[in-house]
Amino acid sequence: MANDIIGVKEVKKLFEDVGKAPAKVMTASTKKGARIVLSYAKAHVPESVDGSHGHPPGTLKRSLRIKKEKHKKGKSVYTVGPDETGWYAHFVDYGFTDRKGIKWQGNWFLRNAIDSNRGVIQDTILKDMAKELDKLR
Repeated sequence: MANDIIGVKEVKKLFEDVGKAPAKVMTASTKKGARIVLSYAKAHVPESVDGSHGHPPGTLKRSLRIKKEKHKKGKSVYTVGPDETGWYAHFVDYGFTDRKGIKWQGNWFLRNAIDSNRGVIQDTILKDMAKELDKLR
């Protein structure tokens, strides 16, 4: 019955091609999506002008990186976030309450980097993968 649906053979063939695709193709496509998140986050990260919070201006922006997480073969996951010099990024992103009880609103520069670009990221990854899969055919 499932074979009666038009295009089932083509879909099966596509899944077989994806299985043959090298992990390098998948990793490169995923990293392109992570670069979009990184560039947006760097463009929207707030900077202290005078370094009044104990960090020189631009420290958080310079600390933002793409880091590949270790996973099983064929699966690539990237994290966009600060290195050890930007340890305080979560306070800036989510907000915090200081010792005097004053609540400081978060900026959400990391969260918005994904939420604002979700469609662009998906399109970039899928188009790049499709282009590489076409080369396999």
